Amino acid sequence: MTLRWEEPEDNGGCSITSYAVFRDDGAGADINVNMESASVANKPYLFQYTFTLGSSYEGLEMRFQLQATNDIGSTLSSNYLSLLLAVEPGDPTSVPQNELGYTNTTSLTVTMP
Repeated sequence: MTLRWEEPEDNGGCSITSYAVFRDDGAGADINVNMESASVANKPYLFQYTFTLGSSYEGLEMRFQLQATNDIGSTLSSNYLSLLLAVEPGDPTSVPQNELGYTNTTSLTVTMP
């Protein structure tokens, strides 16, 4: 997964010196887990972070938040990103059927057995 961001519009007159990416535990707890700080810390030119979450997070809603730091201090993004981590579905066991009696020029009905 890759998170991307843009440099803040207002840096308080001081250049950004570092970023940090935080996440929650997928169960609604606070967004306070610092994700590999060495990958984004002290890299003000970095505007994306790529990472992998293991299968133990499948089916959980994960929330992410970005922190920007400069000489004045640090601040968290005002919004967070929320993603539901899902597994790619397998192939259907049978072919879907087009329900011709319920299909017309404005709608299509397909039944999955």
